[in-house]
Amino acid sequence: SLKFHVRVAEHSLADGYLESSRVPLLLFDYYRVKGLLLKEEQLLIDEVCGLQLEDAEGEDGTSTKFFVCLNYKPNRSGNFMRGDGDGTMGMALPLILIILLRDYLAQPLCQTWGYPERVMNLMEQELTVVMRSFERMDRLVTIPLPMAYLQHCKVLFLLFILTYPLVIPTDEGFW
Repeated sequence: SLKFHVRVAEHSLADGYLESSRVPLLLFDYYRVKGLLLKEEQLLIDEVCGLQLEDAEGEDGTSTKFFVCLNYKPNRSGNFMRGDGDGTMGMALPLILIILLRDYLAQPLCQTWGYPERVMNLMEQELTVVMRSFERMDRLVTIPLPMAYLQHCKVLFLLFILTYPLVIPTDEGFW
């Protein structure tokens, strides 16, 4: 789910439309996650994952384009919702799965076949750690890097590529 979310977030921060070469990878990750869920959970994921279809005019008439929309920034119409005004926007898939997991962990509380409530405190702490880790990784993906830093990294990498062959010991051969 994290890989799916990173791909969706990358395109959501850009113009929102997926390139045709990226669609199979995204759909593969999407259906992999959906295969692990129950039918009602799959319907929930379909509604809130941020992946939407849009009819667009193509060269061969009407075609379908994939559009991603997360609540990171406003879309082209200036708001966080899609243009149809139904109030739906994408949510991070890992967060949805954590909410579903939390719900399932709460079901056996105080049941004869379940576990005591004090165990839920331990599980809640672990879920909080997972959510914080996801938020940190998400921040790494969604915060753009300054242009000066990117250029600096490229120059240093080029310098490394040019000078490294000069220091390789050749007395034992190249391979």
